[in-house]
Amino acid sequence: MTETGTAILLLWTAICQVESGSDPNVKDGAAGEVGIAQISRICVDDTNDICRKLGLSRRPFTWSDCKDPEQAFEIFKIYTGFWGLRYALENDLDAISIEILARIWNGGPDMVGTDDYWAKVEAVLQEMVEDVEEEEEDEN
Repeated sequence: MTETGTAILLLWTAICQVESGSDPNVKDGAAGEVGIAQISRICVDDTNDICRKLGLSRRPFTWSDCKDPEQAFEIFKIYTGFWGLRYALENDLDAISIEILARIWNGGPDMVGTDDYWAKVEAVLQEMVEDVEEEEEDEN
């Protein structure tokens, strides 16, 4: 796995912790979101539109896919990857930060009202790093 792939996987893990406590069987969210990443119908529809417009050869995602952690991760990668790339191109950036991807996941392409969400995801990421560092110290 590449460094970028590892960063995306760690971000996904943190987002799942924030969204559902990493429980794929969590009850539906207040606005009807489902699954480990609390995916909305709008997100599924948008991801299917992205796939169709880009000519990605895959079957459309279904609402039940949101409850499957592996399929939910695919939705996450396509959705945040597309909108993150658009953001980077519009803002003349060479790279897309995990913060931008987390904010897109929470607030859509416009990232409106995502400050509290990012703070939660960032805190989980920080805990993950600290846990690894503590384990490394214990091993030495």
